[in-house]
Amino acid sequence: MSGLILVKRLGWLNVTQRRDYFMRVLMYRCIYGNYLKDLLIQVYNNVFHELLYKESFLYNGPHLRNTLPDSLKVLAELRSFKYRFKTFLKTE
Repeated sequence: MSGLILVKRLGWLNVTQRRDYFMRVLMYRCIYGNYLKDLLIQVYNNVFHELLYKESFLYNGPHLRNTLPDSLKVLAELRSFKYRFKTFLKTE
């Protein structure tokens, strides 16, 4: 049995989905829990850092959050967000 079939059968998230899940959970914590909030306000003007910046959480976190459906963005409890977001990823 291939790994991909096993992952689907067990209802697990694949690597890409897990990365997106954890980045969005971290972004949720930043918005609703004052976690790393000061870091998100920084803006880089240096061109050299632009390449690194576009691969960072500072750039990708807000982008990934903005791609969430509104029904997930408004959830005020982390446990509800995690559960519904995993369900959403499995139905994509």
